[in-house]
Amino acid sequence: MGYSTSTLLFYKDTGEVSEQVWDVLLYKYLGEEDVGRQQEFYQAHMSGDYETKQSYHECYYEQTREKLLEHIDDILGELDGLSQKSAYGGAVAGDDHPRLPLILRHNDFVRATFMAVRGYYFPDEQYNDGQSPLSLSSRNMFIGLPTDADASELLT
Repeated sequence: MGYSTSTLLFYKDTGEVSEQVWDVLLYKYLGEEDVGRQQEFYQAHMSGDYETKQSYHECYYEQTREKLLEHIDDILGELDGLSQKSAYGGAVAGDDHPRLPLILRHNDFVRATFMAVRGYYFPDEQYNDGQSPLSLSSRNMFIGLPTDADASELLT
């Protein structure tokens, strides 16, 4: 869609997400369901046809909302796994990894942000810690969290 990652925002204080996030989620959903409609949505975006874009968002709101929930839960699941890994790695590594506290604070910040977004858009749905399936592709859609290989390097 041509967006910079700096515009794909999740707001910690309010729990809202930027319009660009909704666009990317809808674009991805349409690509999985109807490539023709995806191209129409993309053309509306590229030509600045806000009304057509809005009609797509209204038509596919529930599906896009579900994509947002999947993404949030994937990220939270990843963070749960990284927390467990870092707790073990930190106990074994001791002072060998001076950046570990910074990484853990970053992960706590990301977790708080995604929990705020989850609470804003899905107030009636509980998150089950550690119960979400993991998805590396979802994580890489929006934010630059370390890959499992990066996390392993940080802990070794």
